[in-house]
Amino acid sequence: MKTLFKVHYSKIVFISIIAMFCSLTTNGQNYAKEFLKKQTDTLTRDIVYLYVNPDITYRNESINKIEGFDKLDKEVQNDLLGKYAPLINKIKDSLILSNFTDQLRSTLASLGFKVYLVSNPNELPKTIDPTHHTLNVAQMELEEFSLTDSLVYKGKDREVYYKLLNGVRFNAWLIYNEADTNSRLVFYLDQETQDFFDGEINIVDGSYFASYDYEKIRAEDAYLTSNLAGTISAQYFFNFLMNKYVWIKSSGIDTNYYGIDTRSKKIISEGQPFDNFDIVDY
Repeated sequence: MKTLFKVHYSKIVFISIIAMFCSLTTNGQNYAKEFLKKQTDTLTRDIVYLYVNPDITYRNESINKIEGFDKLDKEVQNDLLGKYAPLINKIKDSLILSNFTDQLRSTLASLGFKVYLVSNPNELPKTIDPTHHTLNVAQMELEEFSLTDSLVYKGKDREVYYKLLNGVRFNAWLIYNEADTNSRLVFYLDQETQDFFDGEINIVDGSYFASYDYEKIRAEDAYLTSNLAGTISAQYFFNFLMNKYVWIKSSGIDTNYYGIDTRSKKIISEGQPFDNFDIVDY
């Protein structure tokens, strides 16, 4: 009788825990949907004051590691730039900037936010509240990088073919609520693309041959990367504010993470963070 009571009691506790967990999850999902719905009403939607630094920095670690590069003959410099920095003279900063800014602003607006784009960081409000936010895209960086990929033949003898590839990465640092020391955070985001390389090694009459498809990156790929970074930055920012809203409404009890599909506007939930910024030291 005593043992049966313990088993019965354990089942009740277990069922209660499941019920409580389901209740918390349901409440969290409802809060997330509530936040999304708020953005469809001009009276309740959040307001974002946005500033985008017009300067873009350039970095190339492969070139930076070449000792005395600036003292080399111009012809040698050009050869090295062609090998490690094929896009340096082909990319227009103005297009990188406009692609990122336009996509960030339009995606924020499509998610329901009222967006005010300011031309000077000093124009960002110093006083904020739960529905007013400032976002300062303080730094953007275009980075060309190189890496070595390979094709491997795994037969009786192991044969490897190496290929130097180039890539371009768009990095951005965004400061949230810079004037408020209690809520201020620095977000980091990057998007990259690289040369396409795919193939195999075949053996014919005892000799090895590498057969592959190869397509170099172009300036258009860099523009596409900055465009995508703008879209994803807006999505991640929405996710951040939505999860902050859920956390406050649930008094910090809900531990799930919520995200939005920017196309369908559907809310997704998982137990671990996803589709979110990296947070860095200020």
